[in-house]
Amino acid sequence: MRLTTTLCLSAATLAVAGLCATAQPVRTAATEAAVPAQASAAFTPAPAAATPAAAPAPAAAPATVAAATPAPASAASVPESTSDGIAATVGNNSVSDYELDQRMKLFFATSGFKPTAEDIKRARKLQLDNLIDEHIQMAEARRRKVTVSRVEVDKELETIAQRQKVSVKEMGEELAKAGSDIEVLRTQTIASMAWRKVLYGEFSDQVVSTPAMIEDALRRAAEGAGKTHYHVMEIFLPVDSPEKDAEVKKQIEDIETKVRSQQSPFRNLAQQYSRDPSAAAGGDMGWVYDGQLDPALNATLAGMTTNEVSKPVRGKGGWYLLGLPERQEALGTNVAAQTPEIVVGPNTVLPLARLLLPMARDTPKDVVQNLLRNAGQIRTAAISCEALEKVSQDPQLKGSIFSRLGDMRIGDLSEDMQKALASTKGGEAAEPFQDDAGIEVIVRCDKRAAPPRAVFAMPTREEIENQLFTEQISAMARRYMRDLRRQANIQERNDNAVLDAALVQ
Repeated sequence: MRLTTTLCLSAATLAVAGLCATAQPVRTAATEAAVPAQASAAFTPAPAAATPAAAPAPAAAPATVAAATPAPASAASVPESTSDGIAATVGNNSVSDYELDQRMKLFFATSGFKPTAEDIKRARKLQLDNLIDEHIQMAEARRRKVTVSRVEVDKELETIAQRQKVSVKEMGEELAKAGSDIEVLRTQTIASMAWRKVLYGEFSDQVVSTPAMIEDALRRAAEGAGKTHYHVMEIFLPVDSPEKDAEVKKQIEDIETKVRSQQSPFRNLAQQYSRDPSAAAGGDMGWVYDGQLDPALNATLAGMTTNEVSKPVRGKGGWYLLGLPERQEALGTNVAAQTPEIVVGPNTVLPLARLLLPMARDTPKDVVQNLLRNAGQIRTAAISCEALEKVSQDPQLKGSIFSRLGDMRIGDLSEDMQKALASTKGGEAAEPFQDDAGIEVIVRCDKRAAPPRAVFAMPTREEIENQLFTEQISAMARRYMRDLRRQANIQERNDNAVLDAALVQ
């Protein structure tokens, strides 16, 4: 089972908008229907338990089982603070080291991030800032007598679990495997829901949407209707001086490598590394149309296809890495029909590749389940036969066997392989399965079908009105949070020495 948690609950995000989305140009219902529901793994939240901790194999278990088991989840790599003290104080309230450690575990459990020591330092600061914001927000909620009932929280957790197609109990179990706890998620959920109520109670009746404002928005939409629209994700690293350019370029190239190797989704890396305000929303810039951005960025976007990540781009002020989860062609563009997917049947011939995680027949059930979970993570990373081959070369998969099967008639394969491949599309890996040899991961080597092309459609007045509401309440929320922070008495401990000691341990 995999848990991919779209939390939208961080204080940083909610402080910006009080919503689970940033303000973006309006998209119509017709446009939504034309955009594919699926997105590249590069842009989606990562598994909550990227690689669940391996169950200890008994002495009798074959060496190949242990050798072919990927490393434990990144959450298990997060060092706990060597202090039991206070990380920060916010007025009369404290953020304890324990509280911060728990939030760190939740962050890495739900991000799939494989952290380096520098990543951990950066994430620790980010999570401490989030906790400080939450303490400020909860204090404001108490002052306004805003409450969140247990029923409301349970319903929100059920909604989060339903998005992942699991139960709340299963979600809690997956978080526990990754070293976290669902109660930490519950606490975070309470804070986000209380803050959302505060924002709507304070600002909902202050939003103004006049006929003139709606007409102006419609006019601006019409100006860009004849141009290509891009939904842009960004990671931006500034260059403060010319002599730093090569160093910053190397940093953005390292981030690009993490994206392309599926170490962590684009959104998580943007939140960790990007130095632009959009980092709070996972690097989501929203929708722009052709000509609105820096010429270097605009030219890069024009040459990209949906779900693609760019090479590093030197723009004004620094280096960018761009992602394009969605794209809309100019109004009136004649979009050709998409080539239909191949229907897999007994006589279908497909190029295939295979990764085997060898396993003895008497392997204990818990070890088998652990290998199946790990194979599920391999399946996520195997976005092509080349990617599967690269994954197989990881030292942590020593003992695994990769082979290219070539063009195979589906009817000539085993029943298990036929069943696994039945629901796949071009370039996809089938659901891992167990056979007499071990755990099998089969990947189709034919090309993935091009995503459907969407066409821009003019927004309705109602959609414009909803967008104006979002934009205005977002701006009010930013000012509100900034003022509350200024008024709060915040004292942070210098955490470098404490964290360095934890990393050494």
